Amino acid sequence: FRVSCSSLLHEGCDEPEILRYENLKSVPKVPTSDSALMVAVQTIRVAAASSEKTVLYILSSKFGERPPDCDAPSCRKDGQICFVLLYEINQFHCSDIQTILDQLRQIAIFAKTVDHGSFRAAARALGISPSVVSHHIGQLEEQLGAALLYRSTRKLSLTEDGKRLYAQAQTMVEAAETGIQSVVDSGRQASGVLNVTLPAVLSQSALIDRIASFSITHPKAQLNLDFSDARREIIGSGIDIAIRMGWLKDNSLKARKLYDIHRILVASTDYLANRPRPTSPEDVADWDWLELAPVRLKPDFLGKNGGNIRLQPTPQLSVNDANALYRLARAGAGLAIVPDFLAEADIAAGVVEHVLPEWSHRLVGVYAVRPPNAPKQGLTAFFLDAIVG
Repeated sequence: FRVSCSSLLHEGCDEPEILRYENLKSVPKVPTSDSALMVAVQTIRVAAASSEKTVLYILSSKFGERPPDCDAPSCRKDGQICFVLLYEINQFHCSDIQTILDQLRQIAIFAKTVDHGSFRAAARALGISPSVVSHHIGQLEEQLGAALLYRSTRKLSLTEDGKRLYAQAQTMVEAAETGIQSVVDSGRQASGVLNVTLPAVLSQSALIDRIASFSITHPKAQLNLDFSDARREIIGSGIDIAIRMGWLKDNSLKARKLYDIHRILVASTDYLANRPRPTSPEDVADWDWLELAPVRLKPDFLGKNGGNIRLQPTPQLSVNDANALYRLARAGAGLAIVPDFLAEADIAAGVVEHVLPEWSHRLVGVYAVRPPNAPKQGLTAFFLDAIVG
């Protein structure tokens, strides 16, 4: 095993000597790295004591931990030499550490390139030239032996290998950015302007209290809130965050789930007064139903024992606003499935009843959606952390 003589220290020499290394075949290999290292350290001690010009024997098994007693005075030199040797002959030696650091850099550049959609856009975001971006990705592909990106004059697209790596690269980069930013943001006030669009129905929910608390805690943050049931496009409209309810389908956007909303079937006490008390969903199939037009979901009922019943009623009224849907049910127009927070106060007051309370309905997720290249930290992160349920 030959190593650079500049890597070693040898007492009593003005210039480091080139030392000779031989594989110690007479000592059995030890399966645990700590034990193997202790054998190696002891072997060096014996060799150093018996030879003026030290001949160092070392185990050929792969281990790369610093010897447990490396810092003890009695074996400082031995421990140091052993440590250097191990990292020179092990496949995971010092130069490999640099290789890994280079690969991490290349993976981060690859992830940013996918995020921004082109070498040029990624280069601008990273403060480097497009040719450097291309070089790093080319090096990464060469080392992995796989193409990661399909390149054309108009756009980049991921190969199957690229898709697999990108999923992991995103996690790696986001974890690093989050960790760094958490230190930077510690004790710092959020500031800037944030444009947020939300469904109008959430103006009646506890989300408002969380937003108010955020605004009080961060007075330097300016929030522009747009409550509307019209689903606005995020990209190109100046929206930083869109709070959306339902089941997301657009995979091109970044989404963070905030919480779930429970829905309940309600009707006014006056509407129920002249009808028999229902005991199953089939009992209300021919009643007057109110429908939320943008969603048009058929009523699903989930039983406690796992049963699932879907009704197919013809709606008596169809509206495009969840608040209006509830107000119509409250006024006695019929049955409606609404977010539970809309009806809580009226149920407590005896104005509205929860119909078939032993049956539940599919939860509705509330998500914060952002453009794919939106900043992960700063004001956006402060806001989302404050409103998550």
